[in-house]
Amino acid sequence: MPAMPRTGCLLMLGLWIGLFATGLQAADCGVAFSDPARKAPFGQAVDAAHPVHHDPAWGQVDLAVGLDQKMYPVLAPWIRRYAAQRGLHIRVLNGTCGTSAGWLRRHQIDIGGYCCPPGRLDRLPGLAFHTLGIMPIAIITHPDNPVSGLSSQQVRDIFAGRLHRWDDLTDDLQAPLFRGHIVAVTRLHCQRRPGHWKLILPHARDFSTGSVNVGAIPDMIRKVAAIPTALGFVTLPMVTRYRDFGRVRVLAVDGVRPADAAAVAAGHYPFYQTVNLASWQDGPGAARARALLAWLRQQVTLRRVPGFVPWQALREAGWRFRGQELVGEPRNRDGCDPSLEAHWVW
Repeated sequence: MPAMPRTGCLLMLGLWIGLFATGLQAADCGVAFSDPARKAPFGQAVDAAHPVHHDPAWGQVDLAVGLDQKMYPVLAPWIRRYAAQRGLHIRVLNGTCGTSAGWLRRHQIDIGGYCCPPGRLDRLPGLAFHTLGIMPIAIITHPDNPVSGLSSQQVRDIFAGRLHRWDDLTDDLQAPLFRGHIVAVTRLHCQRRPGHWKLILPHARDFSTGSVNVGAIPDMIRKVAAIPTALGFVTLPMVTRYRDFGRVRVLAVDGVRPADAAAVAAGHYPFYQTVNLASWQDGPGAARARALLAWLRQQVTLRRVPGFVPWQALREAGWRFRGQELVGEPRNRDGCDPSLEAHWVW
């Protein structure tokens, strides 16, 4: 086989470098949403025609709603008030994305809440997703840390183990803002679903092996509050809800505070979680479920929930929806391909 000319070798080398660099960039982008058209594969789905059967221990129930722990404190009182006004018996359960998925798969509930975009295995036949809004993920540190903000790339570098010390961050006079080894605290929940912490790094394996992983939200607050050089992440409303577990400070990212709802809605803040409610499209309780969902979607646009950006503000800012489900951002995120459909692999 004849040798490749020098120009050909250089061209191939440049191509491989370009592909490698693109791969590195894409690795830090993450996948924000899954493809609504890709349903749970045969054998893992359930019969969509199977009726919902509430647990007999609940007594008489017109609707059963399972909520993720982040939205339960907000939505549960609203749902109970809705039920009382309409003379309905609605059972409201406090759980997680995983428990909601299990209840739905077993046809025990009419509506299930998720703090994440659904993954492919969540998309059961006959199930529709309705987005209430998003919650920014706050990057938190110890209150004695003088650093007020980080870039999104610095956040990624810290959690990936590429940036190890606070000493590497300097002010305008090139003096270290803070000293000490950075202790990255993570909570890598819902690994089968896109979005949430995967907007920081796309896979659990991408996080530094030296990071400290916790299993519960209060543990995240407690750990960051106890370690002066710690850096962690949690949805913004949880900082207030679990303040009795310790004091933490919320950092700006790319110059944007997560409490700035207008900036978050405009797509200027990079890290967030999506709040979804899933319901059965057919069945005895489907009409009641649709009425409750419509009322809840109205409530989140009328009430100011701290640390929550409602679906209507996202629509107005150009976020992409299919039906009532949020499926795409309004603009490029950190150089990622704006066509998120190209990354739908779930």
